[in-house]
Amino acid sequence: TGELMSAAEVYAANVNSTVGITTMVTTNYWGYQTTRPASGSGFVYSDDGYILTNNHVITDAKKINIQLTDGEKLPATVVGRDSFSDLAILKVEAENFVPASFGDSTVLREGDVVIAIGSFNGTGVLAEGIVSSISRDIQAGGGVINLLQTSTSLDRAQSGSVIINCYGQIVGIHTHCAANIMSLNGTEADSFSLESVTVKEIADQLLNHGVVEGRVH
Repeated sequence: TGELMSAAEVYAANVNSTVGITTMVTTNYWGYQTTRPASGSGFVYSDDGYILTNNHVITDAKKINIQLTDGEKLPATVVGRDSFSDLAILKVEAENFVPASFGDSTVLREGDVVIAIGSFNGTGVLAEGIVSSISRDIQAGGGVINLLQTSTSLDRAQSGSVIINCYGQIVGIHTHCAANIMSLNGTEADSFSLESVTVKEIADQLLNHGVVEGRVH
């Protein structure tokens, strides 16, 4: 609407665009193959069933399900992924999803209030904070990546949660591409996010090509 929203209003406007993600991951432990569940968050990227999440949430997954806020569970397949930015696109064969609204991360200022929303087993989880730093160049495993730093932090089970401005628009998505420096000046990597302008650029390439062209994965 272009009007300032409270944290409760931001949550209400976006929680139905947030999904829980459950995967079954096969690991080898002491020579035995065991299957364990893993979980994370994602959000609806388009009304025809494309879901955006963190790549590490679905890494090595043998089975992927998403859970909506009404409790419905649906199988999902991987469309594209990028380990460097820690983004992945999933597809669910269903329609009439409510996509999240994107905002312009380039107009953010230090001190702006932001809301993080993730999902725990399909139930929305919220954390409020402020923009701590804009356009931080962080050394990640594959090179330098530009990230948004905020004071919001959700549990690892909410990997793939989104950062939303006070107008109800997504301005970032939490990323663990800086996980190799889990502490940077005392700040956990969970508080770093890809800015929405970068998310859109990468997501479009993943939708069109399955990978980010010109990058080694």
